Amino acid sequence: MNFTNTNYCFKVEPIPHCKEYLNEFQCKSCEDGYYWVTYLICALIPVEENCLQRDINSSEPICSKCKLNYRIKDGKCMPIDLFLSTNCGSDNQDGMLLFTDYICSYCKLGYYPHLY
Repeated sequence: MNFTNTNYCFKVEPIPHCKEYLNEFQCKSCEDGYYWVTYLICALIPVEENCLQRDINSSEPICSKCKLNYRIKDGKCMPIDLFLSTNCGSDNQDGMLLFTDYICSYCKLGYYPHLY
């Protein structure tokens, strides 16, 4: 790495769990499962939150991406089962659920969607 402002070379230590850097010394975003605290710290998201990414623009711990089989409701990750009818097909767990209304796109054999 070339430094134009100095005659000294120094070692740059990576910031643990930083996914994207702002520059050589500052973290811009963290890996999934960690949240941005400061430009130097990515902290572990508590496992019980079932959250992969938090909204860095919020002072509250608001989730913006959940683990597989969880969906966001009011900034928290909830099990997808809470949103599915018992007659929804398993294909909904692969992203075929309409998140805005939490309705089935596919139904189990012998059932079909009911539109209001």
